[in-house]
Amino acid sequence: MSKSLAYQKFSKSIEAEIRNFWHLNTALIYAKRWWETIGAEHYPGRITQYLGDNVQPFTSIDIPPADYLANESVVVEMNRENSLVGFITTFEVYLNDIMRRMIYLDSSLVNTSEMPFEAKQIAVAMEKTHFKSWFVDKVADKYLRNLTHLKMILKLEKMATYEIKKPKSDLIEEWNKWTYVRNAVVHNGRTVSEDLHREWQDKFPRVKEKLKITNRDFNRVHHLAVEICKHIDAIIVKKFIAKNDAILLVRELFIKDGTEDTKILQKSAMDILNQRLTKADVEKAIALQRRTNSDTYGWSFSAHNFQK
Repeated sequence: MSKSLAYQKFSKSIEAEIRNFWHLNTALIYAKRWWETIGAEHYPGRITQYLGDNVQPFTSIDIPPADYLANESVVVEMNRENSLVGFITTFEVYLNDIMRRMIYLDSSLVNTSEMPFEAKQIAVAMEKTHFKSWFVDKVADKYLRNLTHLKMILKLEKMATYEIKKPKSDLIEEWNKWTYVRNAVVHNGRTVSEDLHREWQDKFPRVKEKLKITNRDFNRVHHLAVEICKHIDAIIVKKFIAKNDAILLVRELFIKDGTEDTKILQKSAMDILNQRLTKADVEKAIALQRRTNSDTYGWSFSAHNFQK
């Protein structure tokens, strides 16, 4: 199944969140093993007193090794909660990215909008930026700002005139509950908020209690993010994007690396976006880039877009 550039960015971002979680947790295990090889009877009074460790970052919190090791469970718990926040934020970025891409490719999606803009905003944008990209960013931002993820998905559904929520209703409803957990981590001191309690009483029965996120919860949130994004992306690619993202990627690779070998570019489109391009598709994209020498408007490319 073909992927959008937005999904490619999402998948690499959420992978980075998982690797960050994994890296810190494994580092804690290695640290514990390392101190155990020294033996408690040989611990220095402070961690900075061991060999050449009287430097940053050790000196920032100079504590006995036993206290350092005793804090492991707190670090793991906070890392798990922070990673959950990262998962949900990454998903939210995807929703913003995919809406921007939809509107960029099909501006008729906002033909009936009465959204106002000030003349001075438009004048500045026309002089200093690529106007269509500016317009798309402003519209998507106003459409999605301060909405819950459920309402964002329903907004996408309305724009796409295609049923997005119903086939995955249970997953999306559960995902929306997890967004309240994210809010509790960020805005309520990592304790159960009144909003979270109201939305999910069976899992969070008491307000102000610690959240107690488990590894099972961590895995569940990751699973939901991937499954829902795959579902949304398949619809948007089929209805709006088609080959456009892969062709834009070919143009960017041509700009970035000077690559014009059609077979290499076809392979890149398949490897990165799982999109099959014909030789003619690639040649047309290169010809357009040579003729216009323009930026690849419609998407902000980064390292995320060049990885398998």
